[in-house]
Amino acid sequence: MFSVQIVCDEGKVTRGLAAGLREMTRARLHGISEQELKIAAAKQLAEAEQLYVERDQTYCTSLRDELVGHFLRGELVVGAEEEARLSKACTEKMRTTHADAFGKKFSVDASCTIRVMEGRRSTTVEEIEAVVREIQREEDAGEITENAMFQVPSVVLKDEALPPPGRVTEERSFPSVGFEVLTLSNGMKVGMKTTDFLDDQVLVRCFAKGGLSEVPESEYLDALYANTIATELGIFGLKPEILSDVLAGKRCDVSSKTGTYYRRVDGDTSPTDIESGLQLIHALFTSNVRDMLVPEELEAVLRMQEQAIRNRSRNPNTLFHETIRYLAYGRSYMTRPLKPSDVRKMRPLRACEHFNASYSDPSEFAIALVGAFDADRVRPMLEKYLGSIPVPSDSKPHDSKPLTPATFKFPSGVVNKTIRVPMVEPMAMASIIFPINIPNPDHDAVTGEVVATVEGSAKIRRMKHISVTASGIIERRLLALLRFKFGEIYTCSAGASFSYQDQSAMVGDVIRGDVMISFSCDPDAGQRLPALA
Repeated sequence: MFSVQIVCDEGKVTRGLAAGLREMTRARLHGISEQELKIAAAKQLAEAEQLYVERDQTYCTSLRDELVGHFLRGELVVGAEEEARLSKACTEKMRTTHADAFGKKFSVDASCTIRVMEGRRSTTVEEIEAVVREIQREEDAGEITENAMFQVPSVVLKDEALPPPGRVTEERSFPSVGFEVLTLSNGMKVGMKTTDFLDDQVLVRCFAKGGLSEVPESEYLDALYANTIATELGIFGLKPEILSDVLAGKRCDVSSKTGTYYRRVDGDTSPTDIESGLQLIHALFTSNVRDMLVPEELEAVLRMQEQAIRNRSRNPNTLFHETIRYLAYGRSYMTRPLKPSDVRKMRPLRACEHFNASYSDPSEFAIALVGAFDADRVRPMLEKYLGSIPVPSDSKPHDSKPLTPATFKFPSGVVNKTIRVPMVEPMAMASIIFPINIPNPDHDAVTGEVVATVEGSAKIRRMKHISVTASGIIERRLLALLRFKFGEIYTCSAGASFSYQDQSAMVGDVIRGDVMISFSCDPDAGQRLPALA
């Protein structure tokens, strides 16, 4: 069975269906190009290679499911090694004539089933039939032409476009933990640790202090959506769909994220494709997202964000937890639930500028590489791709000043809030939140300054561990009392969180956090059980 799934905006099912049927008809009429087959084959071969490399490191659940399928349905179990070999052999023998022959089946007359799923029914059978007739008319009139050839770059970065490589200016080793730290000439620090957990994986994280808490309220929406807008437009100087084709056959994934107190870049790559991952990080720091801004594409991104917010607002669980977060952290603009109208208040140009500024200065970042790689082979790549990232002319010396605290403030008194929403099945959810204030042992009451010490950090970690352990005890007691003794609840959980403030730069006389107790129950018990808990 061959299936195609199309996800589109609410109310635009007919447009999405028409686009899907049109492309299927195009493939049936004009076939698949050599370029398209080459890209698809490269992706398939990469999956086969990963399956072979990690043949002795697969999850036991995968083998279990294969054996269950064999005993219940007679499915063949060949093992990862043989499966990878067969996949590679079949892919290498694939030709466009084979794909074209399969594409001849892409017709609504060939036992085709069209299924539409909507939150609220707005598409009729007559409208679907009209779309099918329109595509048939376009085919009969010869309006569905062959796809134009498109050029796909062979690499993310060309060597001639790179600045001169940097160099390692400082090197430190920690033999007891097998960790090595390099400082590059542009100020970026690189930590490396070789492991053998997975033979085909290298994890990368590039981290810098300073996130959304540094942004004034007037620019908060721009900063909040900066990563989303940049990712959809292309953060590496290439459109996402083009980048996907450039990386065909490579096991490499890089993404960026901005939190309350940090900016980071996460990567997951194969040892053989580390170079591509480092190229992506270089491109992220040196590309200008504003150059990727196309009004038509931006409008599509904004509509998707509006629809995503509407979908979240229809989820009772999401609405419940967003309201809790808003009330527990002092009704801050940083925790206020988003509305569809907020998307249009965001300024795309300012969002792009914020993204460019957030990922421009390499001296602010430290990067860690952990996995199955050869450090001696990777070191020249670090100098070539990371060390060559230029430092902005307006870069300022970095000091150890504390980050700007987020505008979070735990309520000074008791706050009760009841939320009623329509649900398919009757159920109530309740949460109780208490503040945690751990005395900061490194705080000087006379000067008001905080000087971090190893002893103080150890005490803070111990108190946090006690808080987490106490939460686990509370959870077990409530579960025993409310579920097994009274039979009043469905689920119960309790946990401690210290995301209230920056964990890497503790300031003030106390470390703030909270304990949240949550449980689900019958609606009739929703008002009574919180008091009992």
